[in-house]
Amino acid sequence: MQNDNRPVDLLSDPKGIYGIGIAHDELSKGERECYPHLIFRREALLHAVPKRCFMMTYEWELHKFMLNEALKRNPRYQELAEEVEAAKQGEEVWRKSERGKLYRKIRWGEHRRQLFNLNGMLKRLIAEAAEPDALRLARRFHPVVRENIYRGAAISQRALQLIDAFPVLGVVVYCRLDGWWDRAPDAAQMVERGVRLNQIASFMEIPMWARKLKPAIADWLCDLPDDVHYYIPEKTWEQRLWVSAVKSEGVDNPEFAYWIARNALKIGSRITPVLDFLSDMNDWVREAKRKKPRCITRPFSPDMSVNTVRTENELWHEAIAKRKAAKSNYKIPAPWYPAGQVNGYHIVPLDSIEELWKEGRAMHHCVGSYDCEVAAGNCYMYSVREGDNRLATVELVRKQGKVMPLQIRAACNAEPSKDVKLAVRKWVSELRAA
Repeated sequence: MQNDNRPVDLLSDPKGIYGIGIAHDELSKGERECYPHLIFRREALLHAVPKRCFMMTYEWELHKFMLNEALKRNPRYQELAEEVEAAKQGEEVWRKSERGKLYRKIRWGEHRRQLFNLNGMLKRLIAEAAEPDALRLARRFHPVVRENIYRGAAISQRALQLIDAFPVLGVVVYCRLDGWWDRAPDAAQMVERGVRLNQIASFMEIPMWARKLKPAIADWLCDLPDDVHYYIPEKTWEQRLWVSAVKSEGVDNPEFAYWIARNALKIGSRITPVLDFLSDMNDWVREAKRKKPRCITRPFSPDMSVNTVRTENELWHEAIAKRKAAKSNYKIPAPWYPAGQVNGYHIVPLDSIEELWKEGRAMHHCVGSYDCEVAAGNCYMYSVREGDNRLATVELVRKQGKVMPLQIRAACNAEPSKDVKLAVRKWVSELRAA
């Protein structure tokens, strides 16, 4: 096919077009292997690429490559890029200058141009090479599993029918997820032999109630408690909120999971506010389970209504925020990271019981009750300040060997400003990289 000096182009053979890939003669073998052809690879969107990246797929990898190749051929951009390298110390000042604005304008314009080129190829590829029924079904799933679902649904009509009738089972059979990958090939053969649906589900150890889950959240089955499925809602957006809520706080607490399953949709209709409320509520629930609970007037019960829980939760947070530090046998370990400064904000470790409770009283939230968690090494607390003003409290946790912020809360558990959140994440990233 005529390359037209583009680094990425449609690929074809005697049977027709089959994908998108590298079509650049000057690339090394290693570079070609890093960017294989597109449509038969996992984590592909299988539709036009939006203006901004929401997850890294092969389409975005190809777009990134196309953008870099185009910018290499732009002498004006290369001149400005050299200025960026030379202005490392004063990069922020340079970016706000006229030259900095021109640098960003050229890059953004080339980004849009290459996006237009890639989307044109994607639309042509999908129109000429994709199996329409399999593609229509695959687009109902999350992009993480979409390409594998497309490959599975394109195998046969039976495979397509199974994925359509039982999305969760289709995901575990054709996406080779951890815990099922060794049985998936045998299950795929069972599908082609016409084995009954319940027998395939039994072989893969997938409960039949999982048929209720819609394709968009079919890959969310892991860690979902079995005894709460009676409360699974019908609509996709409701299921997305419900599953997020149950998995967020109820995995290790059956009574709490039961309450969440019954009431998640009554708390609110947006995921982030609901999860924030459950996170605050979990502090109260956790405190009530201690041998000597502090400031608990009425312990949590799974048969409580949402209004009762809101009232008791608010009363406990107010009481714990006003409580003074008592004598404690807990010993706060050394800070995970030292105090630092970023973007004009000071980030200070709360390295004593007194500092934790002082922060809680000043910010009107329950950080003081985390003394046992900090002492156990499960998390560490920091205060974000601007001069003498306390702006936010940060909870750092370790996940998969990495330290990351779990909660960033302003006074009264409110949402802090974007500048504060960006500063905290930048601070953590810089310390992790050091």
